[in-house]
Amino acid sequence: MQSPLEGFHSLPNVARSNTSMSDLRGKLYSLSLSQLSRYSEVSTQYHHKPSPFNVRWFHGYNPKPGVINLNEEGSTTAFYAAANCGILYNWTTNQMRILQGHRHVITCIAADAQGQWLVTADSGPENIIIIWDSSDNFPQRTMFSPHGESRIAKVAISADAKYLLTMAYTEKTTLSWWIWSLSIDQPHAKLQVDLPKDSVIAMGFNPYNSWQFLLMTKLDIWIGISCKIFVIERGISKETDDYELKIRKIPKKISPEYGKLTCYTFVEDTCQILVATSRGAVLVYGFTIEYRLNIQATNFEQLRFIKPLRVEDHKINVIIGIDGVIVTGNNAGEIHFYDEQMKLLYWVHDFQVDCVRGISFNVLPRSYQIFDPEYNGVSPALALAVHPEKLDLRDHYKVVIPPKDDSITGDYEVTVPQLSVTCLKYSPSGYWHYSGLHLACGLNTGELLFLDPTTMNIITETPFKDTNFEIQEINYSMDSLTLAFADTGRTVAVYKYNCDTFVWTFIGKHRAHYKDISTVFFLPAKNNGEYKLLSLGTKLEHSPCITTVKYNAIEW
Repeated sequence: MQSPLEGFHSLPNVARSNTSMSDLRGKLYSLSLSQLSRYSEVSTQYHHKPSPFNVRWFHGYNPKPGVINLNEEGSTTAFYAAANCGILYNWTTNQMRILQGHRHVITCIAADAQGQWLVTADSGPENIIIIWDSSDNFPQRTMFSPHGESRIAKVAISADAKYLLTMAYTEKTTLSWWIWSLSIDQPHAKLQVDLPKDSVIAMGFNPYNSWQFLLMTKLDIWIGISCKIFVIERGISKETDDYELKIRKIPKKISPEYGKLTCYTFVEDTCQILVATSRGAVLVYGFTIEYRLNIQATNFEQLRFIKPLRVEDHKINVIIGIDGVIVTGNNAGEIHFYDEQMKLLYWVHDFQVDCVRGISFNVLPRSYQIFDPEYNGVSPALALAVHPEKLDLRDHYKVVIPPKDDSITGDYEVTVPQLSVTCLKYSPSGYWHYSGLHLACGLNTGELLFLDPTTMNIITETPFKDTNFEIQEINYSMDSLTLAFADTGRTVAVYKYNCDTFVWTFIGKHRAHYKDISTVFFLPAKNNGEYKLLSLGTKLEHSPCITTVKYNAIEW
């Protein structure tokens, strides 16, 4: 009697088996030979004999489609494309599963949020799209020439794997929206957008709202939605079973110095869209100007450009939002972590790579165990300053320690570093064009530095060293052009800012107190064209003493 496998001439490496294969007959047609070894439980012997249809290993990959991390619940599998095959590579077990079925080179790949449904698409003549089930590596849907004679340019699948979005360039950019599980040959909705060929650099669904999707070019973003069509019958609006796509470009007016758009991410709690640029900036799009949580994206027409933020010095290649944190990777090989208000939390640098192209995470429950003993201590905060117009650095946190047996005892030791910051001060918001322009930093060595208010980089080439005592307080005049500080040596020093050369100049210093200086400040009104500088100290009798210092008459 002839074996069931003898009729399959494309399977030369499968030996004869007496076991019935009726349950696998339908799957054998689409299963690549490199996967038959998984079904060894049915006594099918697999021989590693070379053949043109039996691909066992790929070296290299196609960089254009990228790499997708299918790291779900501890899995260590990467999904990428190589030639005309999709690759599932497990870097822990060093195993490779090959998805064969394309005639041309794969140019687009996609995956849902769980990593179960995978999409591969090629871009040659008679191109196809294949949707795979990663649990058994079988194709669940094959779409032949979804855009006719036009080649597929982009493919995206929603996070819940319900919808598929494809794009092709005809006379205009054509978008096709599919409910792919219904196995209908025609898209459920189509739309043409007036965009030039090869202008779209990124396309994807909102992971928190599958009805919403986004197109990004180097200059703009387009926000779109899919929705059902309503008709009016006898004055009553009725929902139909047909769908339509709506899309709009979000207008913005910013300087070209922020660079071109490179990547984007959606923020879950605020419904904001953060778009990174080639010059280290992040553009914020949202439904409200102020920062709000639990915003519902009810109407995509209300989404608008909010503001640009200069956060880094290098081109940002990737930005993602995960677990309430915004993560960026740039051309310098640095990874920065921000909160949802784009306030810097921490960063990682000094990698052995020249730039970061992609970032993915395996989210685990938070742990407070510190493995590096060098960072197992608590460092005291020595100085704090808040920008006069930006959001607060932190919310107000409260820690309550219940006493044990009505008493709390502690034994601690604080190590003060040889060089430490003792005072930080932003320039005030009295005049809008100088508000928050300067950030002065006083050290325990008496040195005075000026930092960039946004990036915290030191902009003073040589620190000012006009005192040998610790700087304890810094204050500005109302126009932010004059600065004075008081040190622990009971000395007041004054500096002047030159608006032509953009540098600070030391004017002089004066010592008029016999005891410690409590505070130093400028009066809000000018007197003879200058602001009066006052210092408050303590006399020997512990009574307050106010000294007026005329800083423009201080001798060197």
